Amino acid sequence: AQLMLKANDLEVELGTTPTFTASYNGFVNSETTAVLGGTLSYACDYPGATEVGLYEITPSGMTASNYEIVYSPGTLTVTAKTATPTITLDPTAFEYTGEACVPTVTVMDGSTPIPSNEYTVSYSNNINAAASTAENAPTVTITDNPGGAYTVNGTKTFTITQATNAFLTQPTIEGWSTTETPKEPTGGTVKLGTIVYKYSTSAS
Repeated sequence: AQLMLKANDLEVELGTTPTFTASYNGFVNSETTAVLGGTLSYACDYPGATEVGLYEITPSGMTASNYEIVYSPGTLTVTAKTATPTITLDPTAFEYTGEACVPTVTVMDGSTPIPSNEYTVSYSNNINAAASTAENAPTVTITDNPGGAYTVNGTKTFTITQATNAFLTQPTIEGWSTTETPKEPTGGTVKLGTIVYKYSTSAS
């Protein structure tokens, strides 16, 4: 009698070690696999945690005195791994400059770096000062690029602090008497904007 032995189709995420199984069709007289000898083994060219795709599963190794065993391959489908990424930013805080702040982004799956071609990086609220915990916090968004080895999405916030003392060089200010025309301060530069001087009087 002819006994059909087929490797079962299987689907796993990238990086998962597949466990192969087989189905039998053709036993007679209520016989089971107990009448078979040998050791069932499988050959598959799945390279492990490297590439998604379809791979053939080829069974072999069984023997039988009353059956002609006909082997049939199955298909291993390896899908993209859905990652819960760890997103690291460098630096995590900027000082306000009026320009867009763009930290360097690293995305990890556990201890494994996720290649940058697996996702697209975008930035929002990354100009004005705001804390990482604010509603309008500066944010990095990771969006999955379909067709890769990973399905990866996530966000990470960072901080933009207010600009510190804006003077790069201090102005020179000379005094004058009450009968003189106020003297205009000279010199002085700032990181942002312009210097505005305000005159006021005080009792003496």
